[in-house]
Amino acid sequence: MSNFGDAVQEYYVSAFRANRIRRRTLFEQIDTPEKAEKYVAAVRSRLRDIYRLPREKTPLNLQRGEIISGPDFDIEKIIFFSRPDFPVTALLYHPHSREKQAPGILMLCGHSNEAKASPYYQAVSASLAAKGCYVLTPDPLGQGERGQYEPEEGLFNVCEHNAFNRRLKPLGRHFGEYRLWDAIRGIDCLLEIPEVDADRIGVTGNSGGGTMTALLNACDDRLAAAAPGCYITTWLANTENELPADAEQIPPGAAANGGEMADFLIAAAPRPVLIMGQKNDFFDIRGTREAYEEVRHIYSLLGAENRVEMEIGPRSHGYSIELRERAYDFFCKTFHLKSDSAEPASAAPRPSSELLCTPEGRTLKLPGTRTMHDLIGDELAEVAARRPRLTADELREALRQKLDIGAITVPHYRQLRSRNNGDLIVVSRFAVECDSEVPAVLQLWSTQEFFHLPEAEQAELYLPHQESLRELAERPHPAPGCLHFALDYRGVGESMASGGDQDNAPFFALYRSDYFYDSLGMLLGESYFGRRVYDVLATAALLESRGIRNLTLTASGIGRYVAIFAAFLAAGKLRLRLETPPPTYAELTRKRFSPLPQSMIPLGILELTDTDDLLTRICNMSPA
Repeated sequence: MSNFGDAVQEYYVSAFRANRIRRRTLFEQIDTPEKAEKYVAAVRSRLRDIYRLPREKTPLNLQRGEIISGPDFDIEKIIFFSRPDFPVTALLYHPHSREKQAPGILMLCGHSNEAKASPYYQAVSASLAAKGCYVLTPDPLGQGERGQYEPEEGLFNVCEHNAFNRRLKPLGRHFGEYRLWDAIRGIDCLLEIPEVDADRIGVTGNSGGGTMTALLNACDDRLAAAAPGCYITTWLANTENELPADAEQIPPGAAANGGEMADFLIAAAPRPVLIMGQKNDFFDIRGTREAYEEVRHIYSLLGAENRVEMEIGPRSHGYSIELRERAYDFFCKTFHLKSDSAEPASAAPRPSSELLCTPEGRTLKLPGTRTMHDLIGDELAEVAARRPRLTADELREALRQKLDIGAITVPHYRQLRSRNNGDLIVVSRFAVECDSEVPAVLQLWSTQEFFHLPEAEQAELYLPHQESLRELAERPHPAPGCLHFALDYRGVGESMASGGDQDNAPFFALYRSDYFYDSLGMLLGESYFGRRVYDVLATAALLESRGIRNLTLTASGIGRYVAIFAAFLAAGKLRLRLETPPPTYAELTRKRFSPLPQSMIPLGILELTDTDDLLTRICNMSPA
């Protein structure tokens, strides 16, 4: 019996492999310095367009606190404000031995709960300070002292990041924009230190910090060197290896038309860059080496091949001693510091309790503090205020573009083996090739077994919450004379992921396969939700070709969102019957935690409409 549990996975593997072919063809054509310069300018512009950052920088209002003295450096506890009343806790390492003007380095933490107090990141910061650099190590949003949820809410670190991304996505925003802005303001903070040399600003980080190092490298012209660790590979490798990535590691559209991670380094060419990885890293070092060769190709054409370096450590994921000492050597050489690469004994980590910048170890407890919840509320109000008033036809066209839904054609279907669901009900099954790579599974519930799609005057098409076979057994059957269909659109029911980390994991989890596939679609500039809506519209066209002129959509749970968009885009050809309307996207965005999976949220939908608006418009349409 057919099983489509790997269909979505293989669709994206094929898509990213095709993307690699486009990229290789493009790189074969970049064979002169002029073409290399043109490519650098193009990727820099394209990547910066992905991030909608504040137009103005507000005062940092730098608060300088306790100083911890050490033999080679001092640690100063500071708080700066990346946005009004939005605090960032950080440690500023002061070198004892330095030139009059010293380099400044932003040390960006990975996904460690302790963040700036993590032993790895303390070691990097302390060692670079001991070698003559000012080093700023801030807590990322959702980590260290900057958790935005209460402990009893159970969200922290990666889960907090992805929870915010669910609420930002309807607004056309993504969590990486907030992380990137904090990093940009970190550079501003370093430059407020008079002893920091503005011409020698560097950035390094590992894992999630390696991500932010790469993004900042592409988007901030003030940097003089960058050393990302345990992040740079290829999106194709992550896809093939079933590796979900954190929300800030998914820049929408960055992988479209041959885009790859290497572009975040190429965008700043020929700035000195050190690419670091680990032999046993889940970020595949085969992709790391491929990215290095691409960067080196561009740098070579620009006459700067010696400015790109790579180091593969012998261990698993992490900023190990081998990578740390390689980074020290890189920055000392690049910034002309008279020091060796050895990690000094003074870099031994301190207890995290000694490194707190706030009295209670949480910025949420500071008086007058604004939170991400407040910022999202502000953004929601702004989006609502500027939403255009569109006619039904104008909105329909705008939605087709947003969801990438072109002309609907009648798809081919395969006849699959039927299943018996008890009570004399036979479930006849058909694989509808809306996209040939990912069939939608159409089920016909009847007392008779069918090996073809029967003709009829009217039918009902049920869209499930998760699985038609289980859900329809618990629902009342339609009236006699009405064919009873159900559709497992892509990613649910018979095409729900059966491999990777989805096995035995909740479908609605913040960091599992359903999230993964939506993220891959975002990278490619596609709408995973839009393909689900297309599945319904193409299946409706197939049923219409079989003589069904009166088709009613019913749905439950998350299937209601797909049903609403399909009914509106069908422009009166489909009836819609829902027992209850789903929560609107605006309501879910206001919630501290949205239970709706990211895959059911069209990017920027609230810039155009919401489900209550669509339902009103559907009620005003007369079915054809």
